[in-house]
Amino acid sequence: MVNYGKYIKINRYLQKKSISELCDGICTPSTLSKIENNKSNINPKIINQILERLSNINIDILEANTNRLKPLTELFIQRLMLNLDRSDLMAKIEEEQYNYLHSEYILFFYIAKLFSNFDLYHINNQDIDEEILDLVSKVIEFGNLNELYFYNLLNMAYLQDLIAVYLITNQRTYKNF
Repeated sequence: MVNYGKYIKINRYLQKKSISELCDGICTPSTLSKIENNKSNINPKIINQILERLSNINIDILEANTNRLKPLTELFIQRLMLNLDRSDLMAKIEEEQYNYLHSEYILFFYIAKLFSNFDLYHINNQDIDEEILDLVSKVIEFGNLNELYFYNLLNMAYLQDLIAVYLITNQRTYKNF
């Protein structure tokens, strides 16, 4: 089953819309909060109205995109965990950008873009798109375990590089730190 709430919440955050603004004339803020937190079975008509307002799609499109992209997403995650080449998959993911941005895998899409230029053992901040990292950091709390894992791994590597740059510019060594 597709996690409508995750998709709605992430898009609402990215578009900087308040709960009240998004649900105005559709449902109560309490109902939207329940949808975003997957706390209740809500009338599909309400979800469709929210999806239409948010990104001009409906439940059928969200479900179709999510279901179609699931195998590609899982294969990319598997290769990333094993630190295997993902360039062919990343090309397919890039081709599917529109569909990823209109699926439950929206957060995965941005994380995949962050990991597209390097492998797990050779991360340096020249490869990190800081705009995407900032975007992901605003919505990572809604991520699943894989998304959280890779985001934290990336953040640790990024911070390690920032510390190294700081130490070099201040003529200190790791031993003195």
